Amino acid sequence: MPDAKRPLKVFLCHAHDDKSKARELYRYLKRRGLQPWLDAEDLLPGQAWQVEIPKALESSDAIIILLSKTSVDKEGYVQKEIKFALDKALEMPEGRIFLIPARLEECEVPRAISGYHWVDMFEDGGDEKLMKALKIRAEQLKRADIKTPKSSETQANLPSSPRISMVVDGLNWEFTSKSVIFDQRLRDAFPGLRSARKFDAKEAVDRLQITLKPPLIVESGVMPEDRKIIPFWWFRGTSHMYIQSFQRLTDEIFLIDKDELCIDHIVAIREFSDEKRNFVYVQSRAEEPTGMVPFISKEWLNKCLQEKLDSNHGYYFYEEYAIWNGNLISREEYDDGSALIGGKPTPIRDAKLRRRYVTPYNFVICGQDHVLNTSRTEYEQTKLLNGMLLGTKSINDLLDFVSSLPSSDRFLTL
Repeated sequence: MPDAKRPLKVFLCHAHDDKSKARELYRYLKRRGLQPWLDAEDLLPGQAWQVEIPKALESSDAIIILLSKTSVDKEGYVQKEIKFALDKALEMPEGRIFLIPARLEECEVPRAISGYHWVDMFEDGGDEKLMKALKIRAEQLKRADIKTPKSSETQANLPSSPRISMVVDGLNWEFTSKSVIFDQRLRDAFPGLRSARKFDAKEAVDRLQITLKPPLIVESGVMPEDRKIIPFWWFRGTSHMYIQSFQRLTDEIFLIDKDELCIDHIVAIREFSDEKRNFVYVQSRAEEPTGMVPFISKEWLNKCLQEKLDSNHGYYFYEEYAIWNGNLISREEYDDGSALIGGKPTPIRDAKLRRRYVTPYNFVICGQDHVLNTSRTEYEQTKLLNGMLLGTKSINDLLDFVSSLPSSDRFLTL
């Protein structure tokens, strides 16, 4: 047979809401020598999807049906794909692996496919079980071997630090919604919480320390080109970034990456059944200026804040500086990699950059795929958070805003 050693063709059947996780699985399978098919990756501009999807289904060697809480009750074309997969599975000889249900989270399996043993991709070893099933299918059809790197080979591909397991707190981060991962941390830090609750000062930092405990990053896959998975993000209107580190400095002062914050209070929100709506609101107090930015005065600062408010920019101000061997370094010296220490120019290559807020500041911590992660609401987010700093808006206004936002699988990535 001329194509006996071609890669195993695997069709990924999924609901629109699970598109991002389907893409992750697509890349995962492709790295391991399979030939997955996903509409978002393989349909070309101008092609008729009503024609190409059935063709891809018909030519597939295996079909993976991705299941989640939102997809099991979803109406639409995905149901046609499942029906086609079932019809084709009935044509297979007994004992052949063809249709594989794969749960992305805890959810019911539709009765129509409940007779097929499913794999839980969010549990430890779920990806290995899936690959074992696909490997058996490839052997049944005499397709090309599937790459399953040994642990020694995995380590050789990562010359820096040892690879952290992708399974954290019992969840496989590669196949689990980032908001589900964040929700697991909320369970750890705020056990029993099913509403909104405020925490002040030291206790607030205690809870944040659990929420943002290591690891905050894992490596996706085993190849050097594989990307990092960083589920935890902060958002404030047009400003947003993933969180790589949390460090406690005192009872009430901590660092999130380079941001130095003196806590005022937090509000933990875990009242929504949809994990993509739960979050932690953080508000910090103003700190004394370091003096590294000499033009800061009360009059100048008030004028700057009013201009920011009038243009709907963030109602806060920070100064940037660096620390080297206990010495405060200006941002300009940090950029130059050299500073005057004791009156002498000194290399400061390993200085640590800091950002200190000299006004109150606030933001939201949540999972990467949270409903706030969209450019369409940045203006409203900024206006609302500014109002909370001014006292004209409350946490209830923020809750109402988050509750009103539509769900979406389109969000910022690394």
